[in-house]
Parts: sequence; C-alpha cells; structure tokens
Amino acid sequence: MCDRAGIGAVWLDDSAPSGAPPADPLGRLRKLVPVVARARLGAMLGAPGHVATLDGLPARRLELTLLGGARPQVERLLERFGAGRPRPTLAVEVGDPERLDGERLAWLAGVADDVLVVAGDVDRVAERARALREAFGLVGRDPGSLGVAVRLPVSIGRTVAEAAARWDGEPAFAALGPPAKAGVFGTLEHCHERVIALAHAGVTDLRCVLPGAPDIHDVIAQATAMTVGTVAKLAPGAPRSPAPPPPEGWGGRSRFPRPSP
Repeated sequence: MCDRAGIGAVWLDDSAPSGAPPADPLGRLRKLVPVVARARLGAMLGAPGHVATLDGLPARRLELTLLGGARPQVERLLERFGAGRPRPTLAVEVGDPERLDGERLAWLAGVADDVLVVAGDVDRVAERARALREAFGLVGRDPGSLGVAVRLPVSIGRTVAEAAARWDGEPAFAALGPPAKAGVFGTLEHCHERVIALAHAGVTDLRCVLPGAPDIHDVIAQATAMTVGTVAKLAPGAPRSPAPPPPEGWGGRSRFPRPSP
C-alpha cells in the first residue's frame, strides 16, 4: 500500500515490546523485497549482530541506520562492502550536536551518508538539525551532501479531533507528551506547516511512525499529501515564498456599490 501511494521508503526497526522476542527487521525486510517494487527499504538497527545478516537484501535499495552510532558497529558494517561494491545508504544516530567533539564529527563526516537526529520535542529536533548541518560544515563536509533524518510520530486527520482520536488510540504514543509538541499532529494544513519548518531547518528525511488506526490507508493517503516536494527548493533558512497575487480584477469592485457623487 505504501509503495502504491508513493511513500519513498518503508522503515522497520528492531525494537520490541517488553517481554516479546527480539525483533528481526532485516528478516522482515526480506519478506518485503518481492512485494515492494518502488520504495526503498530501511532498517534501524540497535543490535550489533544484525549487520552480519544482510544476505538476500538489495544493497542499492537498502538504507541502514545504526542506532547509538557505536564506531565498532559502523566499521564492521563498512568492512562487508569493499571498494567498487554497492553498499546500502548508511545513517548513524547522533545526539546533541553540542556534545559531539571534533574527532567524532570528522569521523562521521567521512563514513555516514545521513545522520538520524534523536527525536524529542519537535522544535528541539529542528534546532538540532540546523546545528548539525553547521557543525558538519565546520569539519569540511558539504552540508548539501548531508542527509538529516528524524523519526517522529505522525497523527493526521481531516479535523484536529480526528487526529487526536488516532493519537489517543495508539498505545505507543501515550507517554510521548502533548501531540503538538511530540510529533507531527493535526489537520493536513497543520502537518504541512510542520514539515515545511523541519525542511527549512535542514531535515531531508521524515520517518513517520504511524498510529495503528483501523483506517490506516486513509492516514497513509493524507501523509503523502503532507510532503514538501523537492527539498532542494527549500534551502535551510530560506525565506518563505510570497503569496501569489490576487486574480486580475479581484477586489476592484466594491461589494456594496456606492452611488456616484
């Protein structure tokens, strides 16, 4: 359904509910390979052993995010792909940019295609995305070549009440705090404004955690309309486009004509 709707990537992670067996995102991605023909396939991995189980996955369509950003885990993954071999797009999770020293920044700039900003308050996420792009620029990485991803809960509805009902019905969202601060929330117009603000802060990839609503097909359809199009036209910090001029003759006649003097 996501593939037909035009979603750019389908993401799975290796988190599991308390008491459940460990998740296997790469195993689940293998089941999607023959089904998903257009979208890229992504996995967010926290367990180091997962990097050794990439067989059977199309490297050119695969995106991997290493949670925690442990250097040995990243280097072990890179060793699997020699020079000239296609490798997955690699993202590394990063924390507060103010706590990243120059050595780690330089290392990340050399190995990571993208970075995943730790989620939290949405406004804080935007601030971190902007700071990360500036920090990578200082160590010689072209900010234009850096993908900045953020994983956020999304609850969208035709009304705020519908969005709230979907949010309240998802147990995973219960402890996240007020939805307007914790995620992309509200009507299509509200969510579109939020996505534009994130794009202006330098976020290039929004990984939507969708509520398990019975009408999930409707949520996915609305999410596709929430996107901003070509992020290249939304340079970080660029001013908003001016509103289009009114149609010719619009407002030229008084609604209540006055008699001629």
